[in-house]
Amino acid sequence: MVRLDRCKDRFLGFFVYSTVRSATIKSHRVGIAYRLAQFILLIYIIGWELIYKKGYQAFDNVSSSVTTKVKGQGFVPINSSIDKSMDKKDPSYYQKLFKFDTNKTYRLMDTADYVVPPNEYNSIFIMSNFIETTQTQGRCDEEVTKPKAKCLIDEDCLILGDATNSWNGIPTGRCINSSTTPGVNVCEVKAWCPTEHEDSRNEDHLIRNVLNYTIFIKNDVEFKRFNKKQRNILPFITNKYISRCNYHRTVDPYCPVFQVDYIMTIAEPDDEQKYRMLYKVV
Repeated sequence: MVRLDRCKDRFLGFFVYSTVRSATIKSHRVGIAYRLAQFILLIYIIGWELIYKKGYQAFDNVSSSVTTKVKGQGFVPINSSIDKSMDKKDPSYYQKLFKFDTNKTYRLMDTADYVVPPNEYNSIFIMSNFIETTQTQGRCDEEVTKPKAKCLIDEDCLILGDATNSWNGIPTGRCINSSTTPGVNVCEVKAWCPTEHEDSRNEDHLIRNVLNYTIFIKNDVEFKRFNKKQRNILPFITNKYISRCNYHRTVDPYCPVFQVDYIMTIAEPDDEQKYRMLYKVV
């Protein structure tokens, strides 16, 4: 019987309506304080949370990976030297140095030869000029441009301090004649000999066809929180398309293959300066 009465009370209570009693306070001080609190709360929500902190937006850290691949064939002349009759003041002087001459014999250089190192952080190094030195371990004269390498007597090669940190080898304490600069004495070192000299660049070391190299760039971006993935390889791009296209901002803006010549032209429109950059390995 008690259980039946409880069920009856709950059923009838379902149809009962109740409200909170409110009181009206006629006070200017209380009213001003109440409205001021509302105004401050409104400013905080709109100004701070929504506008400044952009609370209506959701954020996520991006996960990205970039893959690059350089392709192209470089050519280096064999047993050839610079034509001394060419005028260095000629605006096309450096361009002529990289000109492919069918009368010369060339050796082929591929990606493994001119991309040094193979992996590099946030950059790509493409070799366009190099110093080739056949070396063996022994004793030879230090490069004249090294700090404190020049000497007059043997004692000058004994107390050198930290100057030898940039040297090519270990000083032996002897002062000998320089093999590259007549009339100048330098300290002898035990190292890989002969040492490399920056002024030994010549036409033998310039790599032709550098401007025709291509750089393939693939960029994958993911927002894990929103399960959203994007990449610069669009759905319509196929391997056949990639093998034939070259990026151009107006003609082909979606191609992920960039020609070195196009990149350098944007960076330096002047042809003379562009070839100077290749010659100086910048």
